[in-house]
Amino acid sequence: MARKPRIFVRLVLNILCLLCEVLSSYSRKYIFFLFGFF
Repeated sequence: MARKPRIFVRLVLNILCLLCEVLSSYSRKYIFFLFGFF
């Protein structure tokens, strides 16, 4: 029972890291669009 929570936490952390990378990539794209417009 003690191993399952650790695996779950690892999965959640991995998902959060992926979300952060996606958000950073989208933010970069939006910044490029803003620079392109201005």
